[in-house]
Amino acid sequence: MAAAGAIVTSFDNSPAQLQQDEITCQKHGLKITTIQGDMNDLSALAANEFDIAFNPCSTIFVEDVKNVYRQVYRVMKPQGCFMTGFTNPVLWQMDEEEREKGKLELIYAQPYSDLKSLPANKLQKLYDENESIIFAHTLEDLLGGQLQAGMVITHLFEDTMGGKQKCDELMSTFMATRAIKL
Repeated sequence: MAAAGAIVTSFDNSPAQLQQDEITCQKHGLKITTIQGDMNDLSALAANEFDIAFNPCSTIFVEDVKNVYRQVYRVMKPQGCFMTGFTNPVLWQMDEEEREKGKLELIYAQPYSDLKSLPANKLQKLYDENESIIFAHTLEDLLGGQLQAGMVITHLFEDTMGGKQKCDELMSTFMATRAIKL
């Protein structure tokens, strides 16, 4: 977006990601402002400040996606555009290791949470390896949450993992929306 002339603020919880953003922009002579923080609390950003808010598939790391959408709505200007991506919630109803082997069996309920679904040994392994905890939200929360926050969804897009997994033959594994703040 900076390469296209936009004034860009990168807000992320990861110092390593923000550093990578800065390195990339420096390499290409682009300007960027980086702010470290949690998407559950965008109070470091002014209300009605942004024309565009872009959120890749990162809401899977927050328990309350509706709160994130309310935060984004607050910082967007009227008529601002919000683009977000997320995984199909059905994907998380399957055991990830088994799914990658081609076994597509629904074993977990929606909404999915590592905290509620994984056995203690697998959850402990995530903690030991400093891995993120996953919270897969329902479509009602992912889509309805944007509407409840005050946005209007103008587009819905679907995609797959590029044929890398058996489930690509059966369903779209990724979704993205474009919404505007009225």
